[in-house]
Amino acid sequence: MMNGSAPGAARRARRSAPGSGLSARQRLLISAVAAALGLLSAWAWSQRTGAPAQHSLAAAATGGDAGGGTTTEQPKHLHVKPQKQQQQAAKQHAAGGQHKRGGAAQQQQQHKPAGSGVAGAGGKHEAAGAGAAHAVVHVGMEDERLWFDKLSAQACSHVEAVRVGHVEAVRVCSHRGRVAPEEGVAAGSLPAYGVLQKRGIWCYDIDFILTSDGSLLATHPSDMQAAIDAAGKGGSKDMAARSHEHPLADIRAAGADEERFPTAETLIKALAASLTEAGLLWQPSKAEGAPDYTELPVLLMDLKGPAFTAAIINAIASVAESVSAAAHVALFTTTPQQLELVQQQTQWKGPLIKAYMDREDPAPLLRVVELAPFAMLGPSIKMADSFFAAASHVGKPVLAWTVDSPGDLHRAAEAGVSAVISNRPQVLRAVLLDWRDRCSERQRRQLQAHRALRGGAAVRQAQQEGQRQRQLQPGGWP
Repeated sequence: MMNGSAPGAARRARRSAPGSGLSARQRLLISAVAAALGLLSAWAWSQRTGAPAQHSLAAAATGGDAGGGTTTEQPKHLHVKPQKQQQQAAKQHAAGGQHKRGGAAQQQQQHKPAGSGVAGAGGKHEAAGAGAAHAVVHVGMEDERLWFDKLSAQACSHVEAVRVGHVEAVRVCSHRGRVAPEEGVAAGSLPAYGVLQKRGIWCYDIDFILTSDGSLLATHPSDMQAAIDAAGKGGSKDMAARSHEHPLADIRAAGADEERFPTAETLIKALAASLTEAGLLWQPSKAEGAPDYTELPVLLMDLKGPAFTAAIINAIASVAESVSAAAHVALFTTTPQQLELVQQQTQWKGPLIKAYMDREDPAPLLRVVELAPFAMLGPSIKMADSFFAAASHVGKPVLAWTVDSPGDLHRAAEAGVSAVISNRPQVLRAVLLDWRDRCSERQRRQLQAHRALRGGAAVRQAQQEGQRQRQLQPGGWP
């Protein structure tokens, strides 16, 4: 049985109808509140249903693009403009397959079973979080997401920083010319440098050893000894360690071939040719100032033992200058005595990099005056936090070595280093690119959350204003 008469019900319905008895301003406030609540609800729903798929960067690690070709990535805009138009055209040609967020790089992902054990093109796993896409997991990098989640906002900004032609703020250098195993070329060999350059890696930390007849070979003693032992051609077990006692011909005959173990002269000339072809060879110009070693392609030469002599250093300088590559060939020094030798006994005009060994002193005092001769600093990643904090204020690029794990990469990013030297450069670069994209996504979400909070504040303000207006109108809403 209904309460009251039909006319009474009609009157009650009219009193309760939305907007009845409201002023135009009150109706406008109600509409604004409803719109803000709708936006807030939509944002909350997007957070529950998943973020845009993170990018699989197998293509960045292996160099492939969606069309099956090779991806050649170059460093960011260099101060190399002998002719501006030609330079830009060369860079565009060399960077034709540059990494893009999503799209081709994601389509190139290789679908292999989890745990396949292939570095740079490993299996897939489902990323944490609802709606997240499958991501390539590289061997030894299984916990990289955990380390990414620990990145501070400042470190994320450092990783995310993208400038013209440069894909990440932190660049990756190859230690000993190492490449991913699936590339099918020997680490440190001449073909390895071509592979690395196609993958966007133009920075190399290379050891050099001396022969008895004055030749300088681009290799670490342990790498060359392994090749000699494998060749089984009669080379002694300590031939590489005592290379300065053997002529080059004997070392070649023992199994250290020229392609796998090039001389310093051959390597420098090959690098200069690659730089010229790519339009990246630095040319001195009064208008452009000194080279920028946060981005300039560079060969970092670590002369082992007897190789660090004035005669050898002068020979290196002569070769580099003969092919206009002096700015691209840097020399490691580890002691004050080595620096003194270079400055007083050689004609070296190229850059110097100061090496720091954690086993000697993890937190040495950095004096700006003493660092004046150096273009770069090369500390171990195991140096103390206080060292990296001080180094960040010196105003010189910091290249940390050797960084092969997500934990070390996290530390390098937090320290704000310019570059990391790695035994797994392609994998590490792929992880860095992924981190860059995730940092961008994190920033986007934070911006959305900030806007939502501002929207919520606007809603509350509108509600308060509506209540105030109702109180001012006799007979308004209770």
